Amino acid sequence: MDRSEVYPPIPPSRVGTLAVFFMLTLVVIGPALAFRPFNGTDAAVADIGELEIEFKPAGRLKHGASISVLGPVGILNYGFAKDWEVVVQGQLETPL
Repeated sequence: MDRSEVYPPIPPSRVGTLAVFFMLTLVVIGPALAFRPFNGTDAAVADIGELEIEFKPAGRLKHGASISVLGPVGILNYGFAKDWEVVVQGQLETPL
């Protein structure tokens, strides 16, 4: 099967319209908010020689259709070089 049969070419008039729409979108939009998919952690890296201790007494983890209870969760972050850290994490997980 030829690719042009599956994905027909976009007409030139449509390409121009899409390009204008894309450029206007870039001009109009404001600052983006960051998506943080990890709950319970910070986004910063520990400074050199700094030890950070994070503790989460309880939480919920959903993976597909299964749900588990987390807790306690402990995280140690140690900054060993500029913008680098070692992370040690431990948690108990109980499926419901």
